[in-house]
Amino acid sequence: HFSIFQDHHRSNDFVSLCQLLKDVIVPRAVVLTGDLTDAKAKDKLGSRQFEEEWKIYHDTMEKCGAFQSEPGIQWLDVRGNHDTFNTKSPKEDFYVQYGIGKSQKRTYAKVLKVQNTTYGFVALDATLAPGPKRPFNFFGSLSPAELEEFDYVMKETKRASHLQIVFGHHRTSCVLSLNPGIKSVIGQSSNTLAYLCGHLHTLNGMAPNMYSAQPEGFLELELGDWKDNRIFRILAN
Repeated sequence: HFSIFQDHHRSNDFVSLCQLLKDVIVPRAVVLTGDLTDAKAKDKLGSRQFEEEWKIYHDTMEKCGAFQSEPGIQWLDVRGNHDTFNTKSPKEDFYVQYGIGKSQKRTYAKVLKVQNTTYGFVALDATLAPGPKRPFNFFGSLSPAELEEFDYVMKETKRASHLQIVFGHHRTSCVLSLNPGIKSVIGQSSNTLAYLCGHLHTLNGMAPNMYSAQPEGFLELELGDWKDNRIFRILAN
């Protein structure tokens, strides 16, 4: 939620977090699950894309080393609903210019080998295209073709990895799709460990720990926000 109007400390605090991660945690992958920018007007009522916010995001990730080509940390990101507020045409989609995964399709995968285990990270972008203004951009959606593409990427990643981690912005209950639906696609493989998402923050503090074990056989792990609460998660296997 990098913003040109609210809390200018978010960027510097994130760079400090990156340094902590590199020095103490030494992660092999860093995953950002959307709402990379805030895209809300100064009065918090209107919404549109501000290119300056995307430049802040890009510069922040660059300081963290997200665009470096040498091996080390695999950086991954995906759009959130704020990242598509009021995007009526492709030229208003600044993610393709400033995002880490900007050259990728809406659904893409990266395979990472750690010692003798390979992990497949699958990005699921269910944001609306074109994107309406708030508050009409709350739910995500996948067309039949997009769901089929997601299914294909999941199966291809399963062949290349021992374990799968899926990440997106919307929780599964906030994504509209035809049968079999995204939960069936995510859970079709016993290799799938978890679906990582965000979107609802902490519901004003009422739900700080939004975790669930889905009947389809995977964990859905929803995270609170960096925006106000500076929350981040660490996964270890």
